[in-house]
Amino acid sequence: MRRSITTLLTTLAVVASLLFMSQFPAVSSVSNLHPDTTDGSKPPTTDTDGDKIPDVHENLFSEWMNWTAVDGRAVVIEGLDSNDASDALLDSDKDGLNATEEYCWPYPANCTAPGFPRGLTGTVDDLGERSYLDPRVSDTDGDGMPDGYEAYMCERVGGYNVFSFKYECNTFDPLNASDLYDDPDEDGFDVNRDGVLSTTERFSSPEEYIYGAPGNHTNELDGLWCSATLPEGSVFENWPFIPTGANATFQNILSACTENATMVVDEDIWLGTDPLLADSDRYHWDGYSIRRLFPSFGDGIPDGWEVHFGL
Repeated sequence: MRRSITTLLTTLAVVASLLFMSQFPAVSSVSNLHPDTTDGSKPPTTDTDGDKIPDVHENLFSEWMNWTAVDGRAVVIEGLDSNDASDALLDSDKDGLNATEEYCWPYPANCTAPGFPRGLTGTVDDLGERSYLDPRVSDTDGDGMPDGYEAYMCERVGGYNVFSFKYECNTFDPLNASDLYDDPDEDGFDVNRDGVLSTTERFSSPEEYIYGAPGNHTNELDGLWCSATLPEGSVFENWPFIPTGANATFQNILSACTENATMVVDEDIWLGTDPLLADSDRYHWDGYSIRRLFPSFGDGIPDGWEVHFGL
């Protein structure tokens, strides 16, 4: 009787130990633990094509984008491919930033360089969600200003923090649409003369960017509202001129400029009005030809007033 009880207890103990061990995850065996005699196999890759954009990020934006522009033209933008390193340098949405620049934002394009001091790319909103610039959509935040234009303007207003190595802008933030109605130079027109510029009376930054463009201008098809004579770019760095080479931070702005603009005076320039200068006329008619006002600007009439009256 005692032997039967002992056998039963032993059996129960074995079963219990087996049940306990089954709770541990399976562990694969390794061929060698010594670092000098391993077989040289690599750890699991997170950047299959080696373009320095992680697979998880490329997979996030891998789906192709398809829609129809206001004039009926088809817009088709390829997604990122974690097996194709060439897409890291492409600006498929013609916003002036290639896929690497969009991945890096708010850090500069060299954020993928070894040893670059940074945290996670993208920004976190009030809900704690992290968002990134979309390499398939020219205006990620939907505020009417393309990503590359906002990045350019962010740098222009001194938004690059030399201590954190990233861009920090309250206005001209390509991941924040709250500047949709901003009029930083206050050059709108007080239509009802009540002394207050209402939202509808402002000449907002998006309106200044696109001023003069045809109504069917679609950035993904037509490019940024600027004019360029590649490859040199402008020797001037002041608005409206767009520098390139050693003088430029964003090297893909000029190549994204539209080729559809007509009657362009000067070259390598933004074609809209200046959202940071209330009176941004840059040329005048001297009776013989149109000449630059540069380095001075203006004709004494605010931009919003001229636009309101069609001048």
